[in-house]
Amino acid sequence: MKKNSCFLSIIVPIYNVEPFIAQCLSSIYNQQLPDEEYEVIAVNDGTPDGSMNIVSQFARRYQNLKIVNQKNQGLSVARNTGFAHAKGEYVWFVDSDDWLTENSLNIVFDTIKQYPQIDVFATVLMMQYEKTGKVEIEYVPNLKVQSGRDYMFRNHNANRGACQRYIFKKTFLERYDLKFMPGVYHEDGEFSNRMLYLADSLRIIATPVYNYRIRKSGSIMSSRKMKMNYDLVKIYMVLSDFAECHVKGNDDYWAFKLKIYECLADTILFSRKEIFSKEFSLFYQENEHIIKHEARKLLLHASEFTLTQVLYLLKFASFPKLETQMKQVIKKMLIKLRLYRYAYEENISYNEISRGHV
Repeated sequence: MKKNSCFLSIIVPIYNVEPFIAQCLSSIYNQQLPDEEYEVIAVNDGTPDGSMNIVSQFARRYQNLKIVNQKNQGLSVARNTGFAHAKGEYVWFVDSDDWLTENSLNIVFDTIKQYPQIDVFATVLMMQYEKTGKVEIEYVPNLKVQSGRDYMFRNHNANRGACQRYIFKKTFLERYDLKFMPGVYHEDGEFSNRMLYLADSLRIIATPVYNYRIRKSGSIMSSRKMKMNYDLVKIYMVLSDFAECHVKGNDDYWAFKLKIYECLADTILFSRKEIFSKEFSLFYQENEHIIKHEARKLLLHASEFTLTQVLYLLKFASFPKLETQMKQVIKKMLIKLRLYRYAYEENISYNEISRGHV
């Protein structure tokens, strides 16, 4: 190990997490791994609350906690800043409202020492549902994958956010200049798609080491939701460029294109309650050609996909026709049920009501 370096850099962005940050940092320091083996880089992203007062208390106790201050620029830039200051051979991005499981650092340390040739280690998340208190271990169907591509194509949710699940060899990220895309929501999905495709070696740590907090979901402002949608389209275009540069000509080109199409599909899925709103209509009017055109282009290569995947693409290639028809069918069914109930309560024939005789 080089002088002034360590085994692992844990990067923790800080912004409006005063209720959670003490639990996060305590979980890192309540471990058995010696302090000299790792460092914690707390990136203050211009947080306006009292989070940094708590972080400063930890910094006075632990010499391996480094504070980096910056003006508020968002999660992506905070992570990139933390990485620029990292001195560890491996890097782990930990969100400040999450926390590590007991003995997690030793599990990670022992696994990496056993497989020093591996570039990326994928952990299994403990899903902590704040609203219900439910705890659920993430289901990963294929634990014996050997590369990022294998992990991406065989595990459905692998590329969908939560970069906290990964521990990276620093030289791997540097080799491909892998950084988070600034100024967008869903930055994890953009990063993970590129990262996994480029990772020639990946190993899963099957023992859960990370508690992923799923916060109580309040109502998201319409303007913010539309920003998310526009960002997903922007991310799709970036990933399409990546596909043309790094994936085209490979056997898994169309499989990768289908994976990243989820970005466009999610613009509809995330807004399913607002599909008929004025805001969504404007968004869809501006991006309909991309959403439909890309789905239809993929359907030209239907032989590359499963039947379920083809049906998935057909849904978006014909949107919003199917949704409109479904809404009309449901509306008719509800009317019919109400008439049946009325007929039952009034002890009259349903046929008489439907013919307008009552």
